[in-house]
Amino acid sequence: MHKVWPEDAQEGPEARSEAKSFQHFEQGIRPAMTETAERLGSVVGNAQRNIRRGLELFRGSKGSAEQLANQGIDQGSRFIRDIGEEIGDVRRQAENAIDELSQLAEERFQQLRFRTRSAIFRSRDRARWFAERHPWKTMLLITGVGFMLGAAFRASKGRRD
Repeated sequence: MHKVWPEDAQEGPEARSEAKSFQHFEQGIRPAMTETAERLGSVVGNAQRNIRRGLELFRGSKGSAEQLANQGIDQGSRFIRDIGEEIGDVRRQAENAIDELSQLAEERFQQLRFRTRSAIFRSRDRARWFAERHPWKTMLLITGVGFMLGAAFRASKGRRD
């Protein structure tokens, strides 16, 4: 006896391929975030060194307090600017990652929708084929299901009373 309705053999490899593409995508995001975290750490470390140098200059300097204050203000403003740039970079990377994940989710949803519709159409075609090929069996099956549903409803109604 030959198969009238062959199973969809491509679903397994497609699913593995999609999982691999998601893993590659996820692996691409993690190094970018790590790199950004390292840059932020570097900026903070540089700022800390600059503050220490400023304190050393202040302690050992013979210049005016106004010059030292201006140097401190300049270093602080550079530090704030660098932090702002790093935060902007992190924000842009996060927005890009969210956009890519959103697009990936939309693609997966469309694939799921297509597969679901295909399964429904195949099931409907199989049922139609069975009904045309075996009308008596179909009527007996429908009668049996109706009887079982009626008995289940009657039993549940009896429990409520």
